[in-house]
Amino acid sequence: MDSEAYSYEQQYDTSINIIGSIKELDTISNLIKAELYPDIMDIELVKRELGIRTEKSISRVEHGVKKAFMSFVSEEHEQFFHKIFSKDINKADMSFILYWQLLVTNPLFREITKGLFVKYYFEGRVHIDTDDVLGYVLELKNKNETVDWSESTIKIIANKYLNLMAKFGFLEKKGRKRIFVYATLSPELQVIALYFSRFYPSGSSSVLSNELAKLSFISQDDLVHKYKKLSKNGLFDMSFNGEALAFKLNDDIERVIDVLYG
Repeated sequence: MDSEAYSYEQQYDTSINIIGSIKELDTISNLIKAELYPDIMDIELVKRELGIRTEKSISRVEHGVKKAFMSFVSEEHEQFFHKIFSKDINKADMSFILYWQLLVTNPLFREITKGLFVKYYFEGRVHIDTDDVLGYVLELKNKNETVDWSESTIKIIANKYLNLMAKFGFLEKKGRKRIFVYATLSPELQVIALYFSRFYPSGSSSVLSNELAKLSFISQDDLVHKYKKLSKNGLFDMSFNGEALAFKLNDDIERVIDVLYG
């Protein structure tokens, strides 16, 4: 499962439907780790975790994981991702890392999250339903002449998207409702977010002007407070003029990840 070059202008695809069908997020991270570090993680053991019998179906899942998570916008992005997977990172942090990677590489996932999910979250809504996502995806289809999805495909996209957000820890199911869960970033993730903000399409040296901050469920006031505190650890310098919070990373990627995760 080799890595792929990525362009932000790529068209929408339905790889969400494949990865949203994988039962556990750990299985996704293990598939990635087995491809990057086969001496650490046995790919055949990971394939058994999928619970899929046919090689054709297993190959389809592997391709979906590759398309969704193993495309990179630059050599620095690829180096960063590889280094992360050399570490034993706790499940909560890995969930956010996979979420950010998908935001960078998958235009459909990014658009639904930006235009609907995070919007509802900051509006203070309690829950989000399949019909909400279905209606939004239908609008996207109608605006994009290159997309030719059937009604059944759109329904699957809506369901699998919400399944993914639940796996990432941003939703929990109560009856037929999917309830928003308050998202928090560990201090380590707050530093990792600085790197992902450089790979995101609207990458900027000002965190406040980078869309990824909002997609990480962080308010601007909270962001300034968090990074002022974190800048004291020596991993980056920051400046804030009242409007723009700018940062400069002080170390190479591998060194930063070593400091954060040992």
